[in-house]
Formats: sequence, C-alpha cells, structure tokens
Amino acid sequence: MGPVNRIGEEMAWHIPDDGEDREMGILHERDITPTQGMAAGSVRMPVGKKQIKLSVHEGEEIYFVHRGRARFYLDDETYDVDEGGSVYIAPGTRHRAENIGDEDLILYFVDSPSVFGEVGAYQEFTKNWNKIR
Repeated sequence: MGPVNRIGEEMAWHIPDDGEDREMGILHERDITPTQGMAAGSVRMPVGKKQIKLSVHEGEEIYFVHRGRARFYLDDETYDVDEGGSVYIAPGTRHRAENIGDEDLILYFVDSPSVFGEVGAYQEFTKNWNKIR
C-alpha cells in the first residue's frame, strides 16, 4: 500500500468478538503506508450492531458517518449522528459506536497518533480477527 489507497481494496478484517459482527479496514497506517503520526480507515457495522467494549486511547480521533445513522457514546454523553456528520473524540475519551439506522453503517475514521499503538502493534491488535483482504 502506498500514498494513494482505495476503499474496498484496503486491508480489512471481520471482527466477530462478542457478537459485534463488524468489519474494519485500514487505508493508512504507519506499518503499511507512508504515514507517520496518523492512521485512517473504515468500519462497516450491520443494522442493530454496536461495539461491545468502550475504546479509549491517547490520540485524537474523528469519525465521519458516510452511510447510515450512528449513536456514539463518549464517556457519559450520547450523540446521534446522521449520514454526512462527524464526531470528534478527544484523547482519553471512552467511546463506542452503534448502528441505529435501517441499513449498514459505514464510518470512516482518522486518528493521530495511530490507535494501534507502537509500530507493528496492528498485527497483535488484529490477530484474532478474520482477514477479509
């Protein structure tokens, strides 16, 4: 993967953990693309599904709702975000997303630094996921 990548051709995994049934793709990440201090990717979540665990990390993150309707849980606050909206997640914020629409939810994210942690950590992060491509 290089400086130009295409959605649908990126590295992607199916995440079956705890019934989440979502897919995650990496468009840019310092282990596999020329990025240094940031990462970007996509998440596909079927109707009625949500991230089970609250994520928290040191970096900043922005999610864009490309298709569908999402509910974001940010610490003790809840935000419903329609297609075309975005959500900023500050460092240290506990967060997760849920599909509250009637179609697959497609999210794009950008984070800095990479949520995968140290260089090479994405391999450990994804080791129990099923690689799609």
